[in-house]
Amino acid sequence: MLLLSGLPFQLIPAAAGPVPQPPVGAPDPAAEAPSTPESAQEPGTELVVVDEITPWLDPDGALRVSGTVINRSDTDLRTPALELRMSTDRLDSRLQINRWSERGGRHRILAASTDTPPDDADGAPQVPDLPDSLAPGQVAEFTFEVPADRLELPTSSPISAWGARGVEVALSGRTDSGAVAGSATGFTTWYPDPDPDPTSITLVMPVTLPGFSSTGLLPQETLEQAAGPEGPLTALLAAAEVDPAIALAIDPRLLASIDSALRASEPAEPEPSAPLPTGTAAPSEPSELVTEPADGTDPTPLLRDWFTRFADLAEGRTLIALPWADADLASLTEGDLDGLAERAQEDAAIVTEMFPQARTDVVWPVSGTVTQEHLPDLVTPDTNTVVVSDLQQPALTGYTSDAHSTVTVAAGPEDGTGADDSGSRAAADDPGDGSGAMEGGARDTSAVSPRILDSLVVDTGLYDAVATAGAAGAPAAAVSEYVAESSAITAERPYDSRHLFVTLPRTAADSSWRDIAEATRSAPWLAFRSVDALLEGQPVSRAPVVASTRRTGLTAEAITGLRSAHSAVGDYAAVFSDADSARRDLDRMMLGCAQAAWADAPNRAECTEALDTEVAALTSSIRPEEGSPVLLVTGERTTIPIRVENTSGRPATVTVRVTAPTPQLRTAVSETVELSPHESTRVDVPVEGLANADLITRVEIVADNGYVVPHTGELMVRVRADWENIGTAVIAAGLLIVFVVGLAKSVSRGRRKIPKSQLEAAMARAQQNDRG
Repeated sequence: MLLLSGLPFQLIPAAAGPVPQPPVGAPDPAAEAPSTPESAQEPGTELVVVDEITPWLDPDGALRVSGTVINRSDTDLRTPALELRMSTDRLDSRLQINRWSERGGRHRILAASTDTPPDDADGAPQVPDLPDSLAPGQVAEFTFEVPADRLELPTSSPISAWGARGVEVALSGRTDSGAVAGSATGFTTWYPDPDPDPTSITLVMPVTLPGFSSTGLLPQETLEQAAGPEGPLTALLAAAEVDPAIALAIDPRLLASIDSALRASEPAEPEPSAPLPTGTAAPSEPSELVTEPADGTDPTPLLRDWFTRFADLAEGRTLIALPWADADLASLTEGDLDGLAERAQEDAAIVTEMFPQARTDVVWPVSGTVTQEHLPDLVTPDTNTVVVSDLQQPALTGYTSDAHSTVTVAAGPEDGTGADDSGSRAAADDPGDGSGAMEGGARDTSAVSPRILDSLVVDTGLYDAVATAGAAGAPAAAVSEYVAESSAITAERPYDSRHLFVTLPRTAADSSWRDIAEATRSAPWLAFRSVDALLEGQPVSRAPVVASTRRTGLTAEAITGLRSAHSAVGDYAAVFSDADSARRDLDRMMLGCAQAAWADAPNRAECTEALDTEVAALTSSIRPEEGSPVLLVTGERTTIPIRVENTSGRPATVTVRVTAPTPQLRTAVSETVELSPHESTRVDVPVEGLANADLITRVEIVADNGYVVPHTGELMVRVRADWENIGTAVIAAGLLIVFVVGLAKSVSRGRRKIPKSQLEAAMARAQQNDRG
């Protein structure tokens, strides 16, 4: 449960070599380098790395230790020599094991590279043959093999002699700068057949593939690569196949992604091009997903084969349904993201629809994140079991206690009550806790009976060794620590069998998972048991749930970013035609950054940055296109053409409106239109000009519920109100003025006068006519 984050000790200096790589965009499992033994170099400059160590020995076995020597200096490392050392005393407690891994201790030399190689003599130690010098950066491999009779380990009193022994490989040599020394430590466990009562181990492996995806689903290419020979999904199968008692906690996002990838590979149903998953159906039955494509071409042959094997493996064993993307529910609820947490829990149903036998009554918070205040928020009415760490629910005994206990939880918010005290003891034993719960927002619980749930308590020491095996460059040494710690636990009470609970890190699987499973199966003092067998045992008393000093939930910064993103996309989803489906898929995308795997990943900020980029792109995907800067509008009602672009992969149903800063332009909302994905559409917005003005208007896109998208546009609208009537009146007035002016001029000139000569001539002609 707890991702490694700078352990207080380390079994062995990690090699500065390749670390198993996570999927693209996934949390980086490499944590900050823990402290190393005093004889070792600074972190990152280790000279000795152990790659293999025999985890346990019987009287007929031989101790084999192999690894590499690396010259980290700038000059030749001359006369390098190695010594193989073993602790003189049995390490019979976790404290002694931790001390040895930190700084070694009292020891004796089993063999050295300077010893004379044996002449094929039976029983002689095999020692490495190192070169006389190592050039800068040069690597030399070494192997020690010491027969059992040369180890000088006692056999007379097996029950008191058996247990962990510290192993150290020490290097000496010289460079131009002076003497050089380095070492690496590990463990082996001596087992002279003491025949103790075996310690039962219940192992849970998360079936997940961390990584952020803008679609909410993992890409087909990522899944196919993960199902390859060196992929994490293949490593998971190899580990889970070791024993049928190993439980599997399944991430519904992985199943939904596989379902989508396998269906997309079938020619009859090509994969949609939309960047967001739009399907609402849960994954189909496993048998429906393994059909070969009709034309024989399959882009996912490895994934299809992997899922066939996985479906067969899942039959008959305990399966636990995780929330979507194995989300950190406690951090979400504490960060006021209850809606996102509820979405993640609801999607656990995807697992049960594909594997009906999967349990949905188990809640597995990230280690250290459980609090009394928020524990009721994590459980549902169907919850029967909660997984916690032994740092939060410690044992009441001086020895390692059984993992099965109980936790007391008051009724949840639905019943109007808050958190109560927890543990197998009654809440009334600690009134301070009750008052604290009340101060945290709970109401009176006196009238409500608290719920008593089973708790499965993770052994932190064993988990730390498991986590180190996956994160370190030398997993074999970490596996040896896991075996050594289990022997110390068994030796505490060799005839009082205990049942322990161990989870593997909530990341992608790696080869160390199989090593851990094999070591558990092969160690004579350990026995695999199922989750059901653990829960069937009588619960033991443990202390109430307390705050953990090793809380590794999502950071406050990460929660703040998720809260902002959730608010933005939750509102924006209203513009899409199927708003509920959009919100679901967008929630799933955001839950990719709420994974438990991100809780302690050094590169967790990368997921937040990727999420911010996707949210910014989404909330600007529907926008008005820039149009003509000037529009002339008459006094009659008309429309303004607006082009709206939808760059998202979903159809949107919206209206468009134009708002004016002054009343000279009256506007209305357009008719409801559907915007197809990746297309632009013309929308006509009704307007009416009332008075002359030049206005800068704002173009808004509105969802059915009134939500206005953040991206708006501007248009310059030049209003010339009642243009035709005014023009006619102006022309008529002009003509009238011309007529009046002409008439006035005519009147002002009066009757025209006849010249005197013309008048006299006319009178003479008239008189002559009269005489004639």
